[in-house]
Amino acid sequence: MGSSKGDTVENLELSIFDGRHFIQGDSFTDKGDYDLAIAEYTQAIDSYLQVINTVPDYPLVYNNRGIAYSLKCDYDQAIADFTKAISINPNLASAYHYRGLVYCIKGDYNRAIADYTQAVNSDPNYASAYYDRANAYYDKEKTDYASAMADYTKAISIDPNYARAYCDRGSLYILNEEYDRAIADFTKAINSDPKNADYYFWRGNTYVEKNDFDRAIADYTQVIRLAPNYVGYYHDRGKAYLKKGDYKSAIADFTKVITMQPTFYFAYSSRARAYCLNSDYEQAIADYTMAIGIESNDTSFYTERGKAYCKKGDYDSAIADFTQVISIYPNEERFYNYRGAAYEAKGAYKQAIADYTKAIKLNQNNTEAKEGLKRSRKIRLGKIYGN
Repeated sequence: MGSSKGDTVENLELSIFDGRHFIQGDSFTDKGDYDLAIAEYTQAIDSYLQVINTVPDYPLVYNNRGIAYSLKCDYDQAIADFTKAISINPNLASAYHYRGLVYCIKGDYNRAIADYTQAVNSDPNYASAYYDRANAYYDKEKTDYASAMADYTKAISIDPNYARAYCDRGSLYILNEEYDRAIADFTKAINSDPKNADYYFWRGNTYVEKNDFDRAIADYTQVIRLAPNYVGYYHDRGKAYLKKGDYKSAIADFTKVITMQPTFYFAYSSRARAYCLNSDYEQAIADYTMAIGIESNDTSFYTERGKAYCKKGDYDSAIADFTQVISIYPNEERFYNYRGAAYEAKGAYKQAIADYTKAIKLNQNNTEAKEGLKRSRKIRLGKIYGN
C-alpha cells in the first residue's frame, strides 16, 4: 500500500533528526580523519537528495542538506540550499542562521549580520543567532565592541547558562581593560561548563593582567589538568611563574614544553630569560643559541643573547650579536645603546662614543645614550691626558 505525502513528511522528520551520518562525520572530524568525515557528510547529502525527490517543498530537507554541505566545506552549495529553504519558508530562522554562519566563514560579514538579524526577527529567543551575530560584529571591524557586547548580553539573557557567550563577552571586557567584569564572566562560564579548559585559560590571562599571579597559576594548573597534552598552557604558566619571581618553577614549565615539543623556540627564549634573572648566564646563552638555531630570523634572540654575554663579561660576543641586529635595523637607536654599552664595558671608548653619538642622532631625547657618551668621553679624555 502506498504512503501519503503526510506519512512521508512524518517519516522524514524522524530521518532528519536521526543524524547518524552527521554524528559519524563529526566524530571523524574530531579525530582528524577528514576523508572519512567527508564520506559520511556525502552520504548525508545523498540521503537528503533522495528525500527531496520525494518531498520537494519540505524546507527542512534543504536546511539540513545545507548543513551537510557546510560541514563538507562546500559553502556555495550550502548557501544555495539554505536559500532554497528560505524561499519555501521565509520565516525559517535556522536557515538564516546557518546561511549566516557560512557567510562568516567566507568573510562576508555584512550578509552574515543581515541573516542573523532575519533569524532573530523570526525567532526573538534564538540565543545562538544573537551570539553569532555578536561574533560577526566583532570580526567585521575589530572595533564594533558595543554591538557585539549587546548581542552577547542578549544571548545570555535568553540562556543564562550560555558559557561561550560569557567567555566571549569576557574577552571584550579585557579589551576595554575591565578586568573584574571579565573575571566575573569567565567565572560564570566555568560554572556553566567546568570541564572546558578555555574558560580557565582566559580567566588566568586576566589575572595576569591584574598582576594576580597566584590565581593565574591556579587557573593555568587547572587548564593543564583538563588538557595535559597542549604545550602552550605550560608555557603560559611558566610565564606567570616568571613574572611572580619563581624562576625555578618557570624553568620547570619551560623545560616541560621543550621536552614535549623540542622545536618550540619561544620556550627556549623564555627559559633563557628565567636563567638570566636567576644569574645563570651560561645556560641562558645556550638557550638563546638554541632558539636562534630554530628561528634565526627573530632578532630579539640575538639582542637578548647579547645582553646575556654582557652580563657574563663576554663583550666581544655581545658586540657581535648587537652588530648582527644593527645590520638589519640600522635606524633603531636602542641597539646602538646596547652595543655602545658593550664597547664601554670592554674599555673601547672610541667605539662606544661612536655608537652613543649615532643613537643620539637618531633620537635627541635618548638620555641613556647621552649619559653613556658623557661617561665614555670623560674616561677617554682622562686616559689621553693621563688623569
